[in-house]
Amino acid sequence: MKLKKILKKSGKIFQDVMVVVVGIAITFSLNNWMSNKKERKDMQQYLNAVKMELEDNLNTVEGNTRIHKATMKFCEYLNSHKPETYQTDSIVKYDWIINGNYIFLYKTSAFEMLKMSGTMRLMKDKELLSNIWNTYQCLETLKGLHDIYMQRKEEEMYNFWTIIDDMNIQSERDIANALRLPEAKQYLSFLKIQMTRSNYLNFLRGAEQIRETIEAIDNQKIF
Repeated sequence: MKLKKILKKSGKIFQDVMVVVVGIAITFSLNNWMSNKKERKDMQQYLNAVKMELEDNLNTVEGNTRIHKATMKFCEYLNSHKPETYQTDSIVKYDWIINGNYIFLYKTSAFEMLKMSGTMRLMKDKELLSNIWNTYQCLETLKGLHDIYMQRKEEEMYNFWTIIDDMNIQSERDIANALRLPEAKQYLSFLKIQMTRSNYLNFLRGAEQIRETIEAIDNQKIF
């Protein structure tokens, strides 16, 4: 009888312990579920921010694509004519290319927030994740190409303007006349050689890659 009471008491203690253990397990599971749900919601918000940032960057890339397309067209014009046959109206048309030095800046804040959040591990679509990384790497590459070209151009422009400093340049037509002079030979050589199709095509492909990544964020499963 004593043993029966002991076993009964032990069974009650075991039952109470199991209730506590199950309760703790349920609480942990619920907390994990809620935590994962919050992280997934955060991931969605981070990706939406990346998408909007890429849309802004796409506008920037497309604007620079137009610049590099115009430089390519001007290069084709210069290579198809001798300086003495340059048409003033044609030179005036490209004055913004001759004298312009344009900055290419893109945004990375949303992408940096995504990286620091630690929520990338939740993404099941690894191809989408890879596309996002590659797209921002593409933007960095485009900036490098653009900056190298513009830095060199700025140096050549400075040399050119230093040489013709005493010409009393007052209009776009004066610049057209200056480009026909022997003193413009070095700057013209730079324009003819450096204004190739490569930068234009690189920016064109970059814009297409950004569009594809934006579409992927919209259409593919994130988790």
